[in-house]
Amino acid sequence: MVEKAARPNYIGGMRQKLLLVLLLVFPNIEVLAAEKPLPSSSQSFADRFYRTLSDLKVSGLPSDAQLKTLSPFLSSELIGLFEKAKREQSRSIRSNPGDKPPWIEGDLFSSLFEGFTSYKVGNPQDHDEGLALPIKLEYGPKKPKEVRWTDHLILERTNGEWKVANIIFKAKWEFKSGSSLKKVLTSP
Repeated sequence: MVEKAARPNYIGGMRQKLLLVLLLVFPNIEVLAAEKPLPSSSQSFADRFYRTLSDLKVSGLPSDAQLKTLSPFLSSELIGLFEKAKREQSRSIRSNPGDKPPWIEGDLFSSLFEGFTSYKVGNPQDHDEGLALPIKLEYGPKKPKEVRWTDHLILERTNGEWKVANIIFKAKWEFKSGSSLKKVLTSP
């Protein structure tokens, strides 16, 4: 029996040479690739955000302590909208002490007033406001009583970090508090 000598792997060697040539011709190619946000990092960020929301159990506007906990996740615009809404709520309480002030109860971070009991982060998609992640939400203790819907978490990249720019409320029912978190915060 005649044995054949192992042939060198020319294809693998060609790939390495091609990569070397590309790096020499386009020295910034690695930098450009590194600057592009990775979808998995956006999903991880979204998971941390929704886990934090779930732990805080925010009803109405976040308290000062809750907002401090949420602030690292939020865009500066959203933080400003929360602060403005808090001032408007305080003014309303002073002006109309017997009336229920705006943003006093309910989940402002989802389509459902009662909030959510579980969530699942979907795959990122391009959106005109930034990067959109569908968030599959559920509310309720047991099937078939649970309510299911999907909202879209809108992220922006600020100084190399993900920030929540908005949440689009996509549930199909009539009695949502608004069409998005920004809209809810700007209309008492």
